[in-house]
Parts: sequence; structure tokens; C-alpha cells
Amino acid sequence: MPISIEHKLGLLHDLLQNHATEHFLTVNETEQLQHLLVALSKDPALDPILANTVAEISSATETNTIDNVAVNDWLNQMSTLI
Repeated sequence: MPISIEHKLGLLHDLLQNHATEHFLTVNETEQLQHLLVALSKDPALDPILANTVAEISSATETNTIDNVAVNDWLNQMSTLI
């Protein structure tokens, strides 16, 4: 049974929150994040603003340039839309 978009966004929020508090992600968390971002980017029901946020996160994970300022910005963007 596939998980809903709300659950995917909740998981994304949890992973980003973990990164914000721990300042890193484990290898497994990074893999989960990447798979989740691909799934979200392919979901036509995703809000366009959240789609932009997902694209920003995807770009940062691909270039390994995730920093806490960006993570906090993404969390704020998501919290206003979820």
C-alpha cells in the first residue's frame, strides 16, 4: 500500500528536522531522503510551492550542499503549507 502525500511530507519534515538538530544525516537517512524526494517530485498532487521546495532540497542533496540555514528555511516553508 503506497503512503499518502501527507505521510511523505511528514517523513520529509522528520528527516529535515533530524538534520537540523544533528547537523548531519546517516547514510540510510540520506538514501531515504533521496528516494522520498524522487517520489514527491513525481507526484502530480504535490502543491506547486512544495514542488519548488522539493526541487531545492533535491538539488542540495545531489551536490551535498545541505546547510542548516537552508534546512530551517525548508522546514519553515513546509510548515506553512502542510
